[in-house]
Amino acid sequence: MKRKTALIIMFFILGTVLLFHFLILTEQIPYDKVWAGKLNSVEEMKTFETFSILLNAFILAVLCIKHWQLAKGVKNKVVDMLIWSFSVFFLLNTVGNLFSKNIIELILGTLLTLTSAILCIVIVKKKMKRKVIEERIRLTDDQKDLLTKIDFVDTFSTTNHTNNLEEITNLVFNTTPKWVNSLFVLRNRIAGLFGLKTEVPNNYNKKFKVGGYIKFFKIYSISDTEIILGADDLHLNFRALIINNKSVSYNIKVITLVEYNNLKGNIYMSVIKPFHRQIVKRMVKNAHKEKLN
Repeated sequence: MKRKTALIIMFFILGTVLLFHFLILTEQIPYDKVWAGKLNSVEEMKTFETFSILLNAFILAVLCIKHWQLAKGVKNKVVDMLIWSFSVFFLLNTVGNLFSKNIIELILGTLLTLTSAILCIVIVKKKMKRKVIEERIRLTDDQKDLLTKIDFVDTFSTTNHTNNLEEITNLVFNTTPKWVNSLFVLRNRIAGLFGLKTEVPNNYNKKFKVGGYIKFFKIYSISDTEIILGADDLHLNFRALIINNKSVSYNIKVITLVEYNNLKGNIYMSVIKPFHRQIVKRMVKNAHKEKLN
């Protein structure tokens, strides 16, 4: 649920609650039927109801401020702390409603206060943003033409507005942790069983230019917004595209394209696919950098 939606629901609930307390205060609803039947006099009822009306009005005012903040894109820790305290207050109210002698207050009151507690948590709880996501994107005609046919494709995306594309490519392919290196060793052993190349080519060099190499992958193309790596083998052909589309979030896309040349290539990719996803996801995570304000 979105925070603005939770706020709108809270506005409705608080409006209903304020009306309910006003009806009790004006004795339109008998006071002995609420507050778990513990009120002993009109004076006591007026004290409790006045306090409740003021408290709910205060909660409504704070939530209105929060709604304004969301609309303006600003934050305030004091407001968030107050809303967290409201969620605790509503939870305690929920416990109190469970002991009500009035069946309507027991059911409806418990439902309202519990719902309010959950909504307050939704309003202030920070959404954990994943560093890497897997997504489906539509390939351009130029990307499709990189191979004769596309038999396998996946895309992992992260956010980085700090480094240029050369630096990002090196972060992805040249800063792998030990467990990923271990999976690469396993991958090479599996590749060897299928007759795929695992040795270093004769023209291997680490210069960052077209014709150079990054790890096992030859550089086919370099531009400000896209770098294309790849390798061609007997059983399959492979391309990796590192793209910066300049979007605010997840602007860095690492796209894997694979073309099967025969049945062995298909079988090999089926075997290696679970390792591939884990390896690429972790490699792309190396390039994640949120821009500091």
